[in-house]
Amino acid sequence: MTIFSAITHHKAQNLPFVVYSKPNNNRVQAYLQQDNVLYTVDQFIESGFVLASFNQDEVYYIPKEKSDYLESEISSDFNFSAEPKEFGSFKEEDKIHFEELVTLAVAEIQSGSCEKIVTSRKEIQEVSHWDWAKTFQKMLQLYPTAFKYCFFHPKVGMWMGASPEQLLKADHQKVKTVALAGTRLKVQENEPWGQKEVVEQELVTQFIEQTLVPFAKQISISEPYTATAGTIQHIKTDIEAELKESNLGAVIKALHPTPAVCGMPKSVAIDFLKQKEGYDRSFYAGFIGELNLSENNLQADLFVNLRCLEVQSEKQIALYIGCGITGESNPAAEFLETVNKSVTMKKIL
Repeated sequence: MTIFSAITHHKAQNLPFVVYSKPNNNRVQAYLQQDNVLYTVDQFIESGFVLASFNQDEVYYIPKEKSDYLESEISSDFNFSAEPKEFGSFKEEDKIHFEELVTLAVAEIQSGSCEKIVTSRKEIQEVSHWDWAKTFQKMLQLYPTAFKYCFFHPKVGMWMGASPEQLLKADHQKVKTVALAGTRLKVQENEPWGQKEVVEQELVTQFIEQTLVPFAKQISISEPYTATAGTIQHIKTDIEAELKESNLGAVIKALHPTPAVCGMPKSVAIDFLKQKEGYDRSFYAGFIGELNLSENNLQADLFVNLRCLEVQSEKQIALYIGCGITGESNPAAEFLETVNKSVTMKKIL
């Protein structure tokens, strides 16, 4: 029985599971929970795979000690077509609503209350013959440099994604994270980055550094560089810190959500999104990944839940897409950015 056959059999019993593969890794890992309890992370000393909402109101996990563990190499025999219905298709009302949201965000920023707001939208895609395993295997083949996962719990639903962004990698008191912002198509890779994207990414870097200062003995920050995620590129900075003490939960709660998925200042941006965005992000732009799975614990490998989808039914998939807004943002251009980003998930549908 293959790993996907075993997980499919497990899901047929309506039991929780997670299957995932780390960036630039040819292994697939899975935890198959043996009961249907919805376990909550309280102190970040728990051991398992975490799924956290954008607002951190819901932080669930599949416990290591209550799950069967499976591991396998990624098969290179899986063949598929990556040409679904038109990548650039969208509903006109989605475009109008999102451009109105961006216009409001630009006005808010220009008023001086904040420097950046990350707006997002939810797009419903009709599908037929949905097969989670085939879809996930497509993702494994298409996005080797991303963190790929599929999380299912009968009390939560099914979420799947291919995230380009690490929230935090921790080992005892050593912490690594990234500042990722600014977006363009890979075909533009020989062009210089625009000032809007450079400023946007600098804001994320500054926020992370300032957030880590109270917790850290020392912090090192790399020069910004271009990182590719599928057909999209971002500006990326690597950040490392040595903590004064092991206080992983406090660091995570302080960092998340970063300006890359929320805005800056955080409190102003979150208030704006609650009032104007018009829907509940749920687990979109939350975080996912391993918590204390090593033998000596005090370890985390967490990613921001971007480029993700939610299975709403056998015939409907919800895609979640966002982009960073500054005072110079153009609403039409920002909507086009979300269309380009949606290609990541549309390719696997």
